Amino acid sequence: MMLDMTARLLAPLLVRRLAVLLAIIAVPACRQAGGAAVGPTPTAQAAAPTPLRWRDDDSARVAALHAGGVSVEGRHVVAWFPRDSVPVGHMRALVDSLDAAIPALQRFIGGPYPWQRLRRERITYYFVPERFVPHTADSSVFIPLWRMMAGAAPHLHEAVHVLVLPSTPYYPWELADSAEVARVRARLPLWLAEGYADYVAKGVAAQLPFHEGDGLGTGSHAQVDSICAERLRGPRGAEVAPYVGAPGVLPSLFTTERGEVAPTFYACASSFTKFLAERTGAPFLASLIPRIMHEGIEGHLRERTGHTLPELRAQWLERIGAAQLVHPQSGRTVPTAEQQIAAALLPLPASMRAGAGVIGYGADGRETTLRASTNGMVCMGDPPGDDRFDVRCYHESFFPYAGRVVAADRLRGPATDSARAAVREDLRTGRLACPDVITAGYRMLGPAHAYDAATGRAGPEIRSWQSVHFPNRTAEAVGFPTEREGTMPWVMASGRCWSHVMIVHDSASAAP
Repeated sequence: MMLDMTARLLAPLLVRRLAVLLAIIAVPACRQAGGAAVGPTPTAQAAAPTPLRWRDDDSARVAALHAGGVSVEGRHVVAWFPRDSVPVGHMRALVDSLDAAIPALQRFIGGPYPWQRLRRERITYYFVPERFVPHTADSSVFIPLWRMMAGAAPHLHEAVHVLVLPSTPYYPWELADSAEVARVRARLPLWLAEGYADYVAKGVAAQLPFHEGDGLGTGSHAQVDSICAERLRGPRGAEVAPYVGAPGVLPSLFTTERGEVAPTFYACASSFTKFLAERTGAPFLASLIPRIMHEGIEGHLRERTGHTLPELRAQWLERIGAAQLVHPQSGRTVPTAEQQIAAALLPLPASMRAGAGVIGYGADGRETTLRASTNGMVCMGDPPGDDRFDVRCYHESFFPYAGRVVAADRLRGPATDSARAAVREDLRTGRLACPDVITAGYRMLGPAHAYDAATGRAGPEIRSWQSVHFPNRTAEAVGFPTEREGTMPWVMASGRCWSHVMIVHDSASAAP
């Protein structure tokens, strides 16, 4: 409430300082990317995106405010302002409001926790007369002065980042070794880091109440689902979607294209995090953050919810009405059960097809058992709507594991990495058993246009091969090489659960 009063009092001040603000924001486009959704300026030829490095000037910002600024202290917060930028009474009101909000944030996430880098120390806010992306650095929050004056500052969002920062390095930019930076960036679920901060900030702001800025227009908890679904229909939605609910960092968020992708990414990250929090609780999600560096989060989510991360993501997309936006059918209808069965059985020798079971797809696009197995073999039908023809068959004793591996492969993009990580974690913890039997596998793969569903014939562009799976055995142990030489058999994934001998053919005999 005190911050609402501050925002009203600052309105006249904004008018008087408009000229100053115009001077502040008249900076190169790469410094403007922290604002709301702003498209690129039309030019004869669009400039290539360049990296944004909003942390590079933090030391200079701190030094300038310490040398010529004004600080206001509270029990949980210290705030620095440029001298004469804001009336002292307004500074005090803001600090008092933040003093009430910080403990509320800590309660909302269930803290303090032993792993928190900052538990009872104060958070320092720096309100800087520049235009950049609001961000944190250790226990400090950097916010452009103009955002604070316009009521568009993400005060609580950034405070959550500080509160959930583990005592060990977490973000890639905290690491010195470039290889380690690349490794962490590849597995960092940025959607959780940003979505959780947004979810907690919105929740506490509604409870107090507190005026939390919404520069990206993600809305309230009640609005964010529909906002996400609508933005996924936008021109960059297909680019953003794979990075919500999967590991990895959306590259364009850190370039001058940020303004085009950030509104969709933040809305959907917040929406998916809210979906998870409603099932697990905010404190549980907080407990996942320190595990990112070494353990990953997929196994813990599976244990808590009974579902893999890809399964939870699919449920969320269904709930917000965006499943078809992310996994469109591309105008193709699901083939009949008879057509799917005929296609799925093609990799098998003719003598084995009559007794094989088939897992295909219903009219709604969901997996379903089309036929039970009577000879121990189970075939996986071709997923409708993509650009590949991909059918596989495995022995039923191998299928609980193989089915998970194939499902992960078929997701593609960052979601595949997340699903594969979940399989590895389940193997490690024993939730998924690695079969200890030797079995055969059969597969056909090629472009979708090379298979004719009406005739059931596969063209020469579709390759066919077989595999013999001997889990956890090495190539040396069974006497095969690990490198391919023509059509000679060789071993892939030697020594792992997916270890198998590949048996390939020349193109003339690729399709039966």
